Amino acid sequence: VRAIDVQHKLLIEIINDLGDAIAHGKGSAEISRVLGFLKYYSSWHFEREEECMERHRCAAAEVNKKAHCQFVMTFIALEEEFRASGGSPELALRMHRELT
Repeated sequence: VRAIDVQHKLLIEIINDLGDAIAHGKGSAEISRVLGFLKYYSSWHFEREEECMERHRCAAAEVNKKAHCQFVMTFIALEEEFRASGGSPELALRMHRELT
């Protein structure tokens, strides 16, 4: 589905933006901004993709939904750890590695 493919490309672009912000030492404010958008966009995208898979009765819908749930749980745990650390660049790098 073209719309979902476009959304996947943007999701990858956002994760790449996180990597770029880390690599260029943009600081915790910029990393937090990218993380905030990634959190919003991944949630928005996962909802649309899951609806699409249900509508088309995709055989992999349940497996995909579980993968989305795992991504969200991992993201939330890492984001909380990042914020508690005061924006540690090392933690941001670990987040990027785990999310990719």
